[in-house]
Amino acid sequence: MPRTPPPDLPYMLLDGRIVYIGMFLVLVVTEMVVAELMYLQWLDPKEPVYIYINSTGTTRDDGETVSF
Repeated sequence: MPRTPPPDLPYMLLDGRIVYIGMFLVLVVTEMVVAELMYLQWLDPKEPVYIYINSTGTTRDDGETVSF
């Protein structure tokens, strides 16, 4: 019987309707979060989406924390 590799973590999270934010909130990250939310809404707009946030927020160019 052929063995297949297990699914990767991003696939498993999306399959569980989980959006995980685990890095600084920069443009690329926020665009990815919006894309994931739009995709999950397209799949089934009535099912809940779970968002897990483990982020320190972001900083301005001068290093001052903007959000956390």
